[in-house]
Amino acid sequence: MVATRISSIPESVIHGETGLLVNPEDPEDLAKSIQRLIENNQLANKLGNAGRKFIEQQPNIEDWAKRLINLYEQCLREKG
Repeated sequence: MVATRISSIPESVIHGETGLLVNPEDPEDLAKSIQRLIENNQLANKLGNAGRKFIEQQPNIEDWAKRLINLYEQCLREKG
């Protein structure tokens, strides 16, 4: 994966570990990074697999909602 260093993308795409990051508005850097992955299948597979594993390990919205519900219920019981 090749992505830009904007918003929260660097929290999910760790340069050199789960993908490659480029500076926004730098088409030359973007082209070089894409070319690097095209020419190096081993690196592309390594980054892709690591990226997928990283994202799969992150809590999803349902997990966060359950945690919040449990926290609210616990607060209500304690005030009870």
